[in-house]
Amino acid sequence: MQRELIFKIVVAVLIIIVVLGSTSWLIIGRAMRKLVDVSEAVGSVAEGNLRINDLPITAQDEIGSLSNSVNEMKKKLRKLLTSVASSSERVAASSEELTASATQTRESIEQVATSIVDMTANSEKQSETIKELQNTVTNMSDKMSDLLASAQEMDKVAKASQEAAFDGKQKVDFAIEQIKNIA
Repeated sequence: MQRELIFKIVVAVLIIIVVLGSTSWLIIGRAMRKLVDVSEAVGSVAEGNLRINDLPITAQDEIGSLSNSVNEMKKKLRKLLTSVASSSERVAASSEELTASATQTRESIEQVATSIVDMTANSEKQSETIKELQNTVTNMSDKMSDLLASAQEMDKVAKASQEAAFDGKQKVDFAIEQIKNIA
């Protein structure tokens, strides 16, 4: 009778161990799959792929919070890159405007040089030409001042864009490092 009781206890303990082991394996397997999904998403973002689908948030636990943070990080990175691209387009457009202004200035200078040559050839019109030349030089000076102001403004915009891009890159690197530390 005592052997039979010991046998039943051993069988019951083995059944409990098998049931608990199976349950633990299933629960840990599900949690690990979610962590693997988060890890793969972070790896894709680290490689520059911001077009991945958002991670599903199926629970309000640490893994759900981590998934939400990865989704938010991806959205903010996409927004930052869009902003940088927009700033680059504005810088390019301003550069084209500066090139056009420089071309106009060159043409004005050529016009002044031509006027000077004509002025020496026509001594009767010399006084009128000097007045026109004076107006042209004044206009050219005004245009050069405007060009200088535009160039200074473009320099400020370019520096601000560069600083924002650098700051964004540091934040991204920091966020990736934090996520790696968490994983």
